[in-house]
Formats: sequence, C-alpha cells, structure tokens
Amino acid sequence: MLLEGDPALRSLPLDGAELLGRVVDRFTASRAAEHNLRLVTDALKTAGVDYFLVRGRSALRHVVGVHRSERKRFLDSMRALYGTSAVYAVKPGARGSVAAFSAYVDGALAAPIKSRLVIRFAEQLLSPLTPTYIHSVLKSALEHAVREGEIPRNVARTGTPRPRRFEPLTADEARQCLTVVRNHWLHALFELALRTELRKGELLGLRWEDLDLTGGTATIHCSLQRTRSQGLTVLNAKTLASERRIVLPTECINSLEIHQERQAGRTTDSSSPPRRAGRSTPPTSPAASTAQNSGRSASTTSDTRPPPCSWNRASTSSSSRNFSATPT
Repeated sequence: MLLEGDPALRSLPLDGAELLGRVVDRFTASRAAEHNLRLVTDALKTAGVDYFLVRGRSALRHVVGVHRSERKRFLDSMRALYGTSAVYAVKPGARGSVAAFSAYVDGALAAPIKSRLVIRFAEQLLSPLTPTYIHSVLKSALEHAVREGEIPRNVARTGTPRPRRFEPLTADEARQCLTVVRNHWLHALFELALRTELRKGELLGLRWEDLDLTGGTATIHCSLQRTRSQGLTVLNAKTLASERRIVLPTECINSLEIHQERQAGRTTDSSSPPRRAGRSTPPTSPAASTAQNSGRSASTTSDTRPPPCSWNRASTSSSSRNFSATPT
C-alpha cells in the first residue's frame, strides 16, 4: 500500500473521498506552484517533448502549452514517473473548481480527464499541522455525537501529539543568549521571551499598566497582531483561557525596572535608543520610547489607557491546436 511505503504521505478526507497528501516541513503558495510545475516539466523533458509557458490568470498557477500530437507521449511519461505516487490529474470545472480528479496510483486516468484540452496536475502538499487539524475537527464531531447519545465513546480522544515546528533553545543556549544581549536596549524583552511562556503577540502587547513590578506579576489580556485593514493593532485575547496572570521571575522584574528607568530618562545608557528632545511627560508604557524615536508624540495624559507596547525601534491560453498541461 502506498501509505505504508511512504511515511510522508497522509490520507486526507474531502467531500466523502479519501485523497493522499504529502506532509512537508514548510512551504508557501508560490513554492507549491513551483513544485507542481516541476512535476509537469520533468515529464516533458524525460519524453523529449517541446513545450512553452502560457500566461495564466494567476501568478500562482503556471500553464504549460503542448502540441496536441504530443499528448500521448506526455501522458505516458507522466505515468512512468508518477505511477506509484500521489500525483493527481484534475479536470477543471467552472471558475477554477474541480469537476473530476484521478490519481495515477489508482490506475489509468479516467477518459473524461484524458480527453480534455486542459488538464491540471498536482501533488497535495500538507502542513505538519494539517493532520492535527483534521484530528481536532473529527474529535469535536465525535464528542458532539457522544453528548447526543449517538455513539458510546469518542474513539478520537487519545489523538496524536502536536508536531514541533521549531527546535527550542537548550538551557545553556538560553543563558548564552541573555549574556550576549545583556547591554541591548531590548534586554527586558529577551528576558521575558526566554523566561516566560508568553507568545510573541502577548509580549509585544504588554503595557505598563499590565505589570505589577512590586508584586512581581503580569496580567495578559491583549495581543499585538497584524491585520489587513489596520496593520499592527492591539486586540483582546481570543478566549477567556488566554486571559491570565503570570508570576514574573526576579530577573525579568529587574530588567523591566531598568527598561522603565531608561524610558523615563532617569538613567542614560549608550546602548539605549536615541531620544529626541522636547519630551516633558515621562512615558507610562514600554511603547513610549518607540514613539519618541520616530519624532511622534505619545500622549499619556488625555487617554485613560496608555499606548500599546511596541518593543521595536521605530524607523523602522493556448490556441485550439495546442494541449494545455496546467500544474495546479
């Protein structure tokens, strides 16, 4: 069986059918398009078939033109290369939809697909998180069925461990990192990132009012996120579980106190960001120095909430005679 012979392949349910996809470490839409284009061009080169590129409707969908007389040689070459793989041939429908599809590993391509002037070819690429997402949806559906009394138990509850998307630093590497950035003006941010479990958006969304340096705690209730309409925006936590209070390590408290003093101008340090003259009101959030660097004023008296924390430095068709093989 193909799944047993290739550990990178996964079964993917779609509209009642079972598709096969290949799990890759990382990919973008453009890289996936290049991958599918290479599937077609490799088969054409192996068969010695001339081809040309056709301008498509999308920059992420390449179109390859082949003369009709070379159709059989091309399809035979595709079968020879991908007869035991999860490469699909697709009959395109209206507005880019899929009218029919067939995998080379399942045998001969269906006649409605082979007879088309335009055939799409693709291998489904899956993120490492895709199987986890599918399992999560399935587990939720079965859990609902258990509550309704349709099934006795949820067989998907045990699940598989969430795959790692990165290699965390070792304790020695973390200590070495903090030593290197000891004199950096964002040393407090690095301390929080390495000594707490806060996410990046939560770190960047911190305000001074969220920190109790005397009590040694931080209240997490918002996050700095990039949106399409408003750019960088402070948003409330998505769930109640995300709103929490954490205990700050002593090293983080010390670094934050130094960072606060630098922003208020009570100490000077050659490694801190340059400040412009003309500021008379002490900053009340870690973001105030950012506005100061760019020459913009950060109001802390007229608004009941201080500005959001921003730890970063401010700057910053082919003709009717031709057959079209279209990598999806």
